[in-house]
Amino acid sequence: MYESRPGFARVQFPDLDGMVSSWLRLIVKKSLKDKECLTLDVGEQVACVLDEHFESGCILGAVYSDADVPPVTSADKYHFAFFDGGSFEYDRVTGKLHIVTIGDAEVSAGGKLIAHAVGDVDVKTGGNLSAVATGKADVAAGGDVTLKSAVQVVIDAPKSSCTGDFTCEGNMLVMKALAYQGGMSGSGGSGGASAIIQGGMQVTDDVVANGVSLTKHKHNVLFNGSQTGTPVP
Repeated sequence: MYESRPGFARVQFPDLDGMVSSWLRLIVKKSLKDKECLTLDVGEQVACVLDEHFESGCILGAVYSDADVPPVTSADKYHFAFFDGGSFEYDRVTGKLHIVTIGDAEVSAGGKLIAHAVGDVDVKTGGNLSAVATGKADVAAGGDVTLKSAVQVVIDAPKSSCTGDFTCEGNMLVMKALAYQGGMSGSGGSGGASAIIQGGMQVTDDVVANGVSLTKHKHNVLFNGSQTGTPVP
């Protein structure tokens, strides 16, 4: 290959004293409504069909040689290797599709983008992972869903809802008002107390401590003016 541009090339013939052809058309699979473009490299060996005067013709394609060998040895692999290290390979025996890109990989869909897998799906990245939806986003699992972070997990939303039980194995800090409607129970706490409240507390009903009512308990009185005894349950 002496000179090349998309769809065309000029070929040099060493056996003909280095003669260089005019611009020849490269045969491709599709060129009208659907188009294919794969530009030949300078120095690449090709096969040509020319007229008897070497004035017009076409290039059938590139050919392998002892210097340029096929990238695979298996007859069951469809393989395309790029100069920068990227590749596309399908193995018809194992059914495995392997795609390697050195730079970014982009998939654009005018409609839905659907991926089905009978087995597991693994997504690994050496950098950040971002998923953005302008509408609703759903994540459904038939089993457990686990989120792990070396630093923290942040849920940034005006409202968040949990329809089932919620377990927190670490400390929980509520920065604003805490409200509940189904009652509250607990045990433990630092210093042996189940709850430590700094500040006042207001209740609209009675408070019972160790079986003694705050509003209804009574005291034994020995005589008028004496100190009362302990509360009577």
